[in-house]
Amino acid sequence: MAEPGFHFHTPIRVRFHETDQQGHVNFIWHQSYFAMALADYLKAAGFSYASLNEAGIDMLFVDAHSSFFDACYYDEVLLVHCRVDRIGTTSIRFAFETKAEADGRRVATGDMTVVLVDREKREKRPVPDEMRAALEEHETSPRID
Repeated sequence: MAEPGFHFHTPIRVRFHETDQQGHVNFIWHQSYFAMALADYLKAAGFSYASLNEAGIDMLFVDAHSSFFDACYYDEVLLVHCRVDRIGTTSIRFAFETKAEADGRRVATGDMTVVLVDREKREKRPVPDEMRAALEEHETSPRID
């Protein structure tokens, strides 16, 4: 089920090695969950990492933030929601919200900013018009689960 403001989510099952001595998911894993959701989001929008690489484009993560609200545990299924927060000239900021599938409790929120670059020269590159259009369309089309 999509959260208000989010048209996309991906389920992630917590693995044992992601938990710490306190028995819950260690905070460092949330950025990884966000990155996994972003990869799935881009595929759903028609721009997988592979297709970007084939076009000579790479995405560099330049900024990331997380806030934590509740613990989550081994074998729990999390729904990591992802959306575009802002598309700039050469960058895109994605927003995330993680909820527990079983009871809907809010676990974490965050955002990540990527800059698009030429894969060879590593110089900034404008967000391609077709990618911008696809992401904007993806944001206005509810996901069919």
